[in-house]
Amino acid sequence: MTESIGLNCMMPRAAALALALALAAGTACATEPVKPPARTASATAPATASGNASATPGLKGLAGATRRADGALVISGTLSGQGTVTGSGTRVITGKVAPGQSPGCVSDQGNVVFEGGSTLEIEIGGVTPCTQHDSYSVALSLRLNGPTLNVLLINGFVPAAGQRFDVLNWGTLNGSFGSVNLPPLPAGLQWDTSLLNTTGELVVNGPGSAPHDGDVPLPGWALGLLGVGMVMSAAVARRRRA
Repeated sequence: MTESIGLNCMMPRAAALALALALAAGTACATEPVKPPARTASATAPATASGNASATPGLKGLAGATRRADGALVISGTLSGQGTVTGSGTRVITGKVAPGQSPGCVSDQGNVVFEGGSTLEIEIGGVTPCTQHDSYSVALSLRLNGPTLNVLLINGFVPAAGQRFDVLNWGTLNGSFGSVNLPPLPAGLQWDTSLLNTTGELVVNGPGSAPHDGDVPLPGWALGLLGVGMVMSAAVARRRRA
């Protein structure tokens, strides 16, 4: 009798323990699983037109650009055609910019940085920008970290002495091209790149032409007066020595 009572007393305790364990397990299973950490956006995610930059129709190459962590748009392919990159952000060129459709113009409303391995390719087939030769314009700041400028003559065009080609424009400019590759000219003519970092122009000089410094050329009558003055100064100097 005593053993029977002891067993009957122990059974409810075991059942209660089992029930408590089952309830605890069920509660643990019902809790919401831990969520994995949210994915951060890639620093090189493809750029879209809804970002701080988009291209007008006719301009190709922006869709393949990538965005850096600082928000700058990196163009590692070729930006070509004709049109405008809109938006006030920064574009970093590591590939090539080839304006126009032989020829044409490309402009950017923001800031542009040309890195050392990048290239600006300009085609020249006449003296009129956009319709006869390429031109590239930046509304805000343009930084040249030693890129290459390649100039090509197209459509059989042969430059003449005194012709100017406005190939580059900017709001503010820092830096310079690392190398400038120019096509050959007829005998007696030579390229003048002295204005490239001041007015963005390439000039063709004839025999005896001096590099341009951006000043307005003196008219013929002024050159004549200058020559007379030099002769009179020399005569006065001779008299003093006598």
